[in-house]
Amino acid sequence: MSSRDAGGDGATVPPTIEQLRHLAEMLATPIDFDQLVADGILRKRGAWWEVLDWNRLPEHARQKVQAVMTGNRVQFCAHAPGIRGRLE
Repeated sequence: MSSRDAGGDGATVPPTIEQLRHLAEMLATPIDFDQLVADGILRKRGAWWEVLDWNRLPEHARQKVQAVMTGNRVQFCAHAPGIRGRLE
């Protein structure tokens, strides 16, 4: 989620509660690596994952990319276990 320019003056508008809730839900959703590999979306490359199809990589997985390397290789941050119950 990026900050938005409030009116061309360089000021940013803080995210709404709904946007923060959506981001928290995305971060709380675990990545099913086995399924993404089976679907031909990811391939394990040592400590990295190669993204074979960015268009099919789920939004919650994209939100967790913490490092990118040439060759479409990425590393993911861990999800936040237990947060889902606090969102309700």
